[in-house]
Amino acid sequence: AKDKGIEIVPLLNSPGHFGAVLDGVRDENDVPVNFSYNNSNSLDITNGEAVAFGQAVVLKYAQWFWNKGCRTFNIGADEFYTEGGGFGSLSPANYQLFVDYVNGLYDSLESIGYGTIRAFNDGFYYNENRAVDFRPFEVCYWSSGYSGYDYASAQTIQEMGHSLINTH
Repeated sequence: AKDKGIEIVPLLNSPGHFGAVLDGVRDENDVPVNFSYNNSNSLDITNGEAVAFGQAVVLKYAQWFWNKGCRTFNIGADEFYTEGGGFGSLSPANYQLFVDYVNGLYDSLESIGYGTIRAFNDGFYYNENRAVDFRPFEVCYWSSGYSGYDYASAQTIQEMGHSLINTH
């Protein structure tokens, strides 16, 4: 890709779509460890050990791609399920844990040197909630929501200072 002038943008989706990673977690005695929320494909962001594990996996992957010349990284952050549903089911405290999780990844990726850090729009200002504070992600707007899922509008995300990519 580098020889052809093509930029590779790696993506490791977290905390949702993380099931394949979570299925393989074992402790030092080779006993399976459950870091998913309620046996879902989503990382349990209410468990500090799970959060540390999830962020470490993403950062190891990101470092490898950084060493290969990638300068943009996408953390995904879409279709996260917890508390019996998606973002609309999150309590305010757990929505803040989601914000803290993705912001923590942003800060760590920025410290590696990534200049552009992307995520999908699902959790950003969910239900037009402007009370939360996200880092300046470049947001890949793929869906305006569907029955029961009230994603923030593209206009809201832009007004909150994010650049957008139409990935619909």
